Amino acid sequence: MKKSLKSRVLTVVITATMGLGMYGLTAFAATGNTSTTNFTSSYKPASMDYTYLDTPRAKNVQSDVFVYISSSTHTVNVQVCGSDGSVPGYNRTLDSDGDRVTSIQVPAGQSARINNDVRYDYNYAVLGFRSSSTYAGGTVNGTWAPDTVS
Repeated sequence: MKKSLKSRVLTVVITATMGLGMYGLTAFAATGNTSTTNFTSSYKPASMDYTYLDTPRAKNVQSDVFVYISSSTHTVNVQVCGSDGSVPGYNRTLDSDGDRVTSIQVPAGQSARINNDVRYDYNYAVLGFRSSSTYAGGTVNGTWAPDTVS
């Protein structure tokens, strides 16, 4: 018994639809670069320029930058910069209202999710540090990820 072409096509479509219904369809979306990297950096007094980490990291999605300051000589001002792969990059730090700010203060022992708009113009992010003290620099240690981690 011969099946018509229409009947065969319909059988294939129904079988494919049932297969997708049983196993689901996976859609791949951009995922954030949430792996944390340790850092140690010296920094200058508040009256001087920021000191930047040496290596920008790929920023895959528009999200907050995660930073944890494990130790620091002083409270540090942290700046999130957008970069084309070179350092220092361009300040893209935002406050919670989405307004551009110079930096966000992060004390030792605390983490922060820093609002930024790096991904609108750049593919890399890099952190900059400066002391909250006008006259004293120091050293900061911690971890960071270009995209938010939970």
